[in-house]
Amino acid sequence: TEIYLFPYTTLFRSDAALATASPHATQIGLRVLRGGGTAIDAAVAAAFALAVAQPQSGNIGGGGFLVYYQASTKAVWTLDFGEVAPAAVRRDTFSGTAGPREGAIAAGVPGTVAGLDCLGMDSSAMASTRLPTR
Repeated sequence: TEIYLFPYTTLFRSDAALATASPHATQIGLRVLRGGGTAIDAAVAAAFALAVAQPQSGNIGGGGFLVYYQASTKAVWTLDFGEVAPAAVRRDTFSGTAGPREGAIAAGVPGTVAGLDCLGMDSSAMASTRLPTR
């Protein structure tokens, strides 16, 4: 039995729950679960769908953190895929008043795509070629 909460952004099943800010992303995650994917597979697919359906939420231009509990092994693991400094930044780049405060060197490098890729590689239930394409 599947229970949706209005406006179809949250799904509860006896074996899963899925919530996003977009009904489209929720449906993508649901398709992955129905197709035999894991919770991680559904989360990765929904996150990429959110990048299209609700780009103002940050998505692939930002970073994130994940805490995951694996019931079969009772293990908890975390993943930090937050933004990082550009490779050209050195320890003293921003010291003093003469350091750059604007431009590419002052921006964080997004970590979301690398983090979602890492999650997808760790999940063996579903190859990325099986994720919904539309």
